[in-house]
Amino acid sequence: MSTDKIILLITGKAGSGKSQLIEKLTRKLRRNYSLGGFFTRGIDRREDLSGAANQYDLVPVDPDRAPVNQSLVWARRQGKSCVFDETTRAHAATLIRDAIDRRHEVVFIDEIGPLELQDKGFAQLFRDALASDCPVVVASIKKRAAHEIAEYFQIQNAEIIDLDETNPRLAFVIARQKIRAMDAARIGAFAGINGLVEVGLGSMLRALKIPMKGHALAYLQNILLITFGKSLRGRGLFRITFIASMLKAFSPVGGTIRPMLYILLQGSIFALPIAAFGFHFATVLTGSILMAWLTLVMKLLINYIVFGMAFFDAYAGAIDKVNEWAQIQGLSLWSVIAALFGVKTMMALAVAAVAYFGNMAPLVDKLKKRPKWAFSPRRDLSARDKGQPHATLGRAALGALRDIFHWKFVLFFFISALIILFFANLSTADFTAIVIRGVCISYVGFLALRRVDFQRFGAWLDKKMGLGLGKSLPVAMGILMKDDEQDANKKGPRGA
Repeated sequence: MSTDKIILLITGKAGSGKSQLIEKLTRKLRRNYSLGGFFTRGIDRREDLSGAANQYDLVPVDPDRAPVNQSLVWARRQGKSCVFDETTRAHAATLIRDAIDRRHEVVFIDEIGPLELQDKGFAQLFRDALASDCPVVVASIKKRAAHEIAEYFQIQNAEIIDLDETNPRLAFVIARQKIRAMDAARIGAFAGINGLVEVGLGSMLRALKIPMKGHALAYLQNILLITFGKSLRGRGLFRITFIASMLKAFSPVGGTIRPMLYILLQGSIFALPIAAFGFHFATVLTGSILMAWLTLVMKLLINYIVFGMAFFDAYAGAIDKVNEWAQIQGLSLWSVIAALFGVKTMMALAVAAVAYFGNMAPLVDKLKKRPKWAFSPRRDLSARDKGQPHATLGRAALGALRDIFHWKFVLFFFISALIILFFANLSTADFTAIVIRGVCISYVGFLALRRVDFQRFGAWLDKKMGLGLGKSLPVAMGILMKDDEQDANKKGPRGA
């Protein structure tokens, strides 16, 4: 039995509401979780103090698995005992096996009692569910046999909810919180894989000066988020994105703050339609297109902020020169921009379709094992890299000054200035003013980025939105650092 499996055992006397609690859980969880199994519904309940019913019907948790033209009568009471319908019993067994085979996130079994202690009934199915890859198993159990059931099936660390001692509303809150707790580890693992790609592959591409690496990484991030979303049914994508952006601080190559912001913005805009309308192909397509557009908009926006309309005037002038040279009619700046957005849209649609309908799980498994090309994350982080602001404004100002003279920024600025100089038709005074404006705005931007406190921002999100970053982040860090620690253990202590 997996040590991180969540097991909820609901007990109580007859008529205490065990099946009603399971039914309520299935209604509330169905939209965001993959559910399997069944619960029973009492029909024609007695009016005496026992609260038992004269008939019980079996209700599949997954409506798609409900039988057609088949009775779902589970049991009829005859005196003090019940007579079970063997056809319905066989169908119930099929529901559990189907949930296990399809690796549903939550499996419901209603109910386990003295019959299972004789290794009959659903004993083997319950045993299979406990040993399966399904993260959560919820079962109602007979109260008089609760201790024996836990001992017989070797159940450890189970959460027992006794409806004789806990009111139904509180019991529902406890059960839902326990089920949601499974997301923390899974989201942390997915965020660690995403961060490993950004730290490893991203660092390699930057070290080798590969062009268009930002667009390639954005599409890879899109594939990973879709794959994670399929597994989580759209849950936790904002948390995955935020943690992955934080892990970018461990990149061993180059600056990190701007890539951190890119990762955060791109992942958030992808997750926005999914959070609003659920995880399905239409929202995945919408999120992928928005994410692709964002990468282009950010490039254009940065140039506009730095150089103003002179940047667009320069490109319009360059396009006019191309029109004149190639004798092309109708080609304009806005038509070129529209074409760029069209190309990004087509690529986003292709990536989304492949990731949504394809099986990307092997890719995730390979990334989790850290490929040979991955850089090792650095551990000697400065305050800026940890997402903390510098101790003084002066240190931040000096750091921003270094950013201004970094060769990448100088190259970007120089090429953009040349385009404006040759194609914007500006006077010398206007061109000089544009260059000074660009340098000043860029410096202010670098200074502002160095003053961002990502840890405080994360704590605020955790408090306001209940993202559970405190539980997910250690798992993500374990994914990122695991192989380094294993290598260190193999080598042994220094001097050994």
